[in-house]
Amino acid sequence: MAKDPIKKADNGTYYFRANLGYDTLTGKQIQKYQSDFKTKKEAKTAYSKSMSLS
Repeated sequence: MAKDPIKKADNGTYYFRANLGYDTLTGKQIQKYQSDFKTKKEAKTAYSKSMSLS
């Protein structure tokens, strides 16, 4: 089972870090980080949108 990408920060807000693939030139991961969501549901919606765009 995959880990939940949504995490709770120390200040009570939620954040996620999404892996969008690898850069073809450098071979490094392309990651998107967003934070300051008040609810886990908001963070999950934003995560789903960013994954569908990649």
